[in-house]
Amino acid sequence: MKKTHITLAAVAALAAAVVVTPTAQADVQAKFDLINPKVKEESVEQKINAKLADAASDHQTATKYKEGAEDKVKEAKKVLEAEQKLEKEKVAEIDKATVEALKLEEAKVTKAKEAVTATEKAIAEQNEIIKVAREKTQELNLTAGLSKDPSAAEKAKAEIAVEEGKITAAEEKIKELNTQLDGNKKAVTTAEEAVVKWKEGRAKSDAEAKKVFTDATAKAQKALTAAETEVSEWKVVIEEFAKVLASAKLDSIKNGLTNEQIAQIIADAQATIKADTVATSVYRLYNSGLKVHLYTTDVNEYNVLAARGWSQEGVAFKSAKEGTPVYRLYNEGLKVHLYTTDANEYEVLGGRGWRKEGVAFNSVKEGTPVYRLYNEGLKKHLYTTDANENEVLATRGWKKEGVAFYSAK
Repeated sequence: MKKTHITLAAVAALAAAVVVTPTAQADVQAKFDLINPKVKEESVEQKINAKLADAASDHQTATKYKEGAEDKVKEAKKVLEAEQKLEKEKVAEIDKATVEALKLEEAKVTKAKEAVTATEKAIAEQNEIIKVAREKTQELNLTAGLSKDPSAAEKAKAEIAVEEGKITAAEEKIKELNTQLDGNKKAVTTAEEAVVKWKEGRAKSDAEAKKVFTDATAKAQKALTAAETEVSEWKVVIEEFAKVLASAKLDSIKNGLTNEQIAQIIADAQATIKADTVATSVYRLYNSGLKVHLYTTDVNEYNVLAARGWSQEGVAFKSAKEGTPVYRLYNEGLKVHLYTTDANEYEVLGGRGWRKEGVAFNSVKEGTPVYRLYNEGLKKHLYTTDANENEVLATRGWKKEGVAFYSAK
């Protein structure tokens, strides 16, 4: 009987196990799925809706980029107009200064020529003295020859001697004046050659001076052309995305979606596009004299400072249209700028000798890290998105201060 009882107990236990097993197996499978979830196959409707949402999002994003590019065109036009105006004014100033300076150089030639004229006049006067004296001498010789009065003849001879003295003195004076005339003429030649040489030198220096402004204008024109090209390229991209969006709409209609449903999907997709998807360039400049860097989103400031001894180092990172403000401060004593996302630090430093210059650009929550380094010897900060530069400078006297903010991608 005992053996039979054991067998029945085992059967009961087995039966209980059979009842529990399905639940246990389901829990185990759930844990497998938690670690290695299976991707559920999307339905046709889900795929079509996703395609429509993606197409709408892509089209809207491209449109925002185009709008950003159009803003750059407006900014580039302002810069070009300013550069053209400055070039016109400066070229006019240079030309005016050259005209005035040329007058002074030509005055030297005029003065030398006047000296020649004066000497020639003096020679003519001496020749006139000789002419008159000779004519009078002839008259006196005739009078002395015809006169029967000895005293009259003697008187004539005395007068002849006086006239001959005048002739001799005039001839000596003419010799001196001829020597002087030679010098005067050489002075004219020298002055004229000096003017020619001066004009050549001035033309070269004027060309170099004007080139600073013509180059700035050309650079601004190039920037405008590049900005306009970017707008044109985005228009092409938008046209292509518009075709994709039209195709996605057609597929949605074929799948039974109403116009209202399609409009809602598109609106939802566009609403997810963040303003920081369109970024503005933040330019970096370096002043070797001050040994400082400056960061700006202002293209005009970037170009103006380049003409004032700053070296342009291109785009350092990107500023979002919206995001966390990055404030700029300036210390007149240290001749340095500081950038911070800390509004409290901005206010505190503003009361400690730093000049608050407002929002320089915007940081994003997710983007490219912008590292900040500090050089104790130079008392300067540096900002870079280049991780390698961050590491290399850390071995050359710069202290790494981590991520200051994030650049829009």
